[in-house]
Amino acid sequence: MTASQGQVYLLQVQTQTRATFGPLPSGWEMRITNGNRIYFVAHANEITTWDDPRMPSAGDANIPQYKRDFRKKVIYFLSQLSMRLHPGNCHMTVRRSQLFEDAYSEIMRHPANDLKKKLTIKFHGEDALDYGGVGRELFFLMSKEIFNPYYGPNSAVNPEYLNDFKFIGHVIGLAFFINDFWIHFSTLHFTNLTFSIDNDVFGTTVILDLKPDGRDIQVTNEYKVEYVQLYCEWCIEKRVEKQF
Repeated sequence: MTASQGQVYLLQVQTQTRATFGPLPSGWEMRITNGNRIYFVAHANEITTWDDPRMPSAGDANIPQYKRDFRKKVIYFLSQLSMRLHPGNCHMTVRRSQLFEDAYSEIMRHPANDLKKKLTIKFHGEDALDYGGVGRELFFLMSKEIFNPYYGPNSAVNPEYLNDFKFIGHVIGLAFFINDFWIHFSTLHFTNLTFSIDNDVFGTTVILDLKPDGRDIQVTNEYKVEYVQLYCEWCIEKRVEKQF
């Protein structure tokens, strides 16, 4: 990477982390080494550090360790060279009435390097310029559409389900890469929960136990972690095991 490319990369990391964690504290600056590693400078006391000053203080007992670890991972993830935006634009046009199909065609026809360019999205028949809002709307709508049972849990009836899975992976990957789009995920509410799930199978609700006799076992505060683990295992693995 040349010096000029390094500066472009640094600017992109600054923009991405600012969008996620806010601006650096007054007197701090983000810089990049010759080896393309991000570090931070505190001009007030003339010190440098690898640690982002936006991270919770190690002495702050009110911040749990998992939050510190997560923020470190996010900053590290966003600072990787593979997250660098490529020059140029990647244009896509989709119809609202055929959202999944058009987005599939547009995204899957582009090579990976094109998808790392600035995305310019247009809805067919609409004149809105994409300054971020149109693209954000597309990804938000897509994040709901990909949970359609036909593309996910009940996709065994769809002969193209493996291609759909690959496409859904592209959509989620793009959302992380761009780091600016809203993604719609289900929210868990720990109220009157049991270790079971109401599974929609083409309009018919079927109760599935996450553990033996799960529908009769209440989820208490003590067992929240176990419930989340079993719930995620079902969503990611068991719900689509027929397809594999």
